[in-house]
Amino acid sequence: MLNKVRIKKWFYELLVHEATHAFLARHLTNVHVVPWVNEGLADYMAAELVPGCWAKRKYVEATREAVRTKRGVAHVFNGVGTSAFDYGIAQSFVRYLIHRNRKTFIRFVTLLKEGKTDEQALQEAYGLTRRAFVKSWRKTVSRK
Repeated sequence: MLNKVRIKKWFYELLVHEATHAFLARHLTNVHVVPWVNEGLADYMAAELVPGCWAKRKYVEATREAVRTKRGVAHVFNGVGTSAFDYGIAQSFVRYLIHRNRKTFIRFVTLLKEGKTDEQALQEAYGLTRRAFVKSWRKTVSRK
């Protein structure tokens, strides 16, 4: 019975994750958003909508590891690898931006869909460079 419960939860998580990709791909324009936002938002939605799913633990564990070991995270801007750490950090980045200001996050995504780079959109929406973003993110998550 436990296997059926886990399989069902995994299916729901996968469904929400992939539906988020589909929505984001067609939202406003057909312009693709950068992988860290695309994967981070998809994992965030799954974590929020599917209780007890792996996506929720993934971001918590990755964030803790990055803080505890002072592990670098900026590589995620250049591509999200297949590791749980990269996906967790991408989700942690998205969570940070959403919690900082939901309306500004919507503006950020809109700028990406208009064709801006993540650096341009971060600067225009949040007034942050990538470097300042990571510094602010790290400072905030280190307090938790």
